[in-house]
Amino acid sequence: MVATTSACSSGVRADGPLRVGGDDADEPFARDCAPAQPGKTTVTMNNGPIFNDADERLTISAVSMVEAREMSLIEAVLVPDEGPTNGARYPQPPEKAGAGWPDRVPAEGAVLQPGDEWWFVVGLAAEGPTPSVRRFQVDYVDESGQRYRARTGTSIAVRPKCIGVEIDWPEGW
Repeated sequence: MVATTSACSSGVRADGPLRVGGDDADEPFARDCAPAQPGKTTVTMNNGPIFNDADERLTISAVSMVEAREMSLIEAVLVPDEGPTNGARYPQPPEKAGAGWPDRVPAEGAVLQPGDEWWFVVGLAAEGPTPSVRRFQVDYVDESGQRYRARTGTSIAVRPKCIGVEIDWPEGW
């Protein structure tokens, strides 16, 4: 008698059912600049909706930055209604936080039911004169244990002035 087993790949797939505005094959499709203010070292970025397009629950296991320069991630949260104002300090003052802010949940560990849509918001700390991040990555797992990753489609820079100037994006962006 011969026993055979089949193992499924334990690799991380990039073609999963969580929609966050980008994927591994795409270059970021948008660039946002948040104006720095004297003494301001934190910024809020609302990355738009995050949507579970699966027929099963998905659990977010990690959120990270892709190609971050002079920037660190303070916190990543999911907000049930359209999120807070881009560019506001983090955490936001109540008038800029948006109606859903009191009901936010940490992104890491969040369980998204089929069809769930939340707004994906990050708090960032600028740590140098030209901070930027190419994208944000969301790692998640489905009910069978298959691991996935999804990436946002927007690059972020924090500069003293954003309008009427050429932003000095890192080379290759």
